[in-house]
Amino acid sequence: MKMLKAAARALYALGETTLVYVALLCLMGALFNQSWREWVDAAAWARAAPSALAVLCLLALFRLTRKRYALSSRLAHPSDRPQRVTWWFAAVLLSTAPVVLVMGVHRFQEPGALQLITISASIASLFNVLCIALTEEFVYRYVLMGRLLHLGVPVLISLVIQAGLFLAAHGKHAFIAPHTVAWYLVGGLTLGTLYVATRSISCTVALHAIVDICIAQTGPASYWLTHRPVEAMRYDWTIAATGLWSIALLVYWSYARRSNSTSRYDLPGKRAAGLLP
Repeated sequence: MKMLKAAARALYALGETTLVYVALLCLMGALFNQSWREWVDAAAWARAAPSALAVLCLLALFRLTRKRYALSSRLAHPSDRPQRVTWWFAAVLLSTAPVVLVMGVHRFQEPGALQLITISASIASLFNVLCIALTEEFVYRYVLMGRLLHLGVPVLISLVIQAGLFLAAHGKHAFIAPHTVAWYLVGGLTLGTLYVATRSISCTVALHAIVDICIAQTGPASYWLTHRPVEAMRYDWTIAATGLWSIALLVYWSYARRSNSTSRYDLPGKRAAGLLP
């Protein structure tokens, strides 16, 4: 009976998330299908305009729906030690991608190629990155995870559900090879754990944006409108980042399991979701 109730709650959350996702697709379609070059002369600013408007719309949606989806911002810790562990964990996750990327650089672009990087194209690229990060975090972490946890679905089950959908949503690009499957799956688990640990959607948006920026510096990315500074890498930095994130997740959840002070979270809603199933 408990399993059936949990499954029913999960299906309800998935249905609501699907409706939100469809509404966002309609909104994005209305913004990005406009002929922005008719109003904006510069190509880079024309590409940035819909992303900038989408960012404003998403920020408004976060604000308007916080009572329904947001987790409590108060960490349920009677002492400051677990809080320090949580923020150290967040710092490790946020710094992993750029550190691994920089350490793996074999050769940067020639100075002449770097001079082709323009301020307008860089700003437009950052708006695109922020738009992608806000959209995906709104759907998978803020709405889906938030609704699952509000409905009483255990945290670890909620993490697996949102990470699985995050993997599936990236389509064939996520299933090219075993390491790409691991990249998207571990990435979803990392973002979800970061959200649960810090209760801050801003942290997950920041991590998502940092990772997307790093990806654009080492390979082609449709959202990056200017030249990338890295010409060659010594190794695939995403594989290294996946391994480090996996270790960080194991350490964090092992600590959470042993810590009596994190046995339950003070999630808003009719019932609190247990930390562990």
